[in-house]
Parts: sequence; C-alpha cells; structure tokens
Amino acid sequence: MGGRGGGARTVLESPGASRDDERIVDLTRQLMPISEGWVSLARLRDNLEGMSRERQDAAIGRLLREGLISLIPEQEPRMVRARERRAAYRHHGVNLHLIRLRRK
Repeated sequence: MGGRGGGARTVLESPGASRDDERIVDLTRQLMPISEGWVSLARLRDNLEGMSRERQDAAIGRLLREGLISLIPEQEPRMVRARERRAAYRHHGVNLHLIRLRRK
C-alpha cells in the first residue's frame, strides 16, 4: 500500500485515520481504471454499502485534508446527470464528481 521507496502513505499512517478512510482508499484503488486514473464518486458511493452518506463525506473530507486524495468536478458538464449531482462532494462551494488517489 505504500511507504516503500517513497510511495504513497497508507491511510493508517495518517493522523485521524479511520476504517472508513481505509475502505474508501481501498475501493478507489479497486475501481481505478489505471494507476493515477479518476473514479466517479457516484460509482464509488454505489459500492460503499452500509456506510452512511454522512460517514462517507466525513472520510472523504479527512482524506482530502491529509492530501491522500484529489477531487475534481466533471470537466464535461453534459456528463453530469442527476446521479452524479447527488453523489458530488461539495468543497468550498464547488461540486466535485471525480476522485483519485494521490502519491505523497
């Protein structure tokens, strides 16, 4: 998961880490089409069964503050359907639709 050869920190090495954080990181890694690829938050949330939206958003916020993930809005507005709008993470007044893991 990281820590070797200057790779990404693991979630458990980060202050304030939780099982929810680790679950989001692991699932994002599984869903990424390629290394450094972007994953739809709608797709990620669809696979986080049993975790409330509140817990998902709290974990995403922690991971974002720790610099372990990046979030961006969908670049093509026509691609943002109701499902993607509902799944967006709102940060500083911007709806973010895509997530990826960052290397530290």
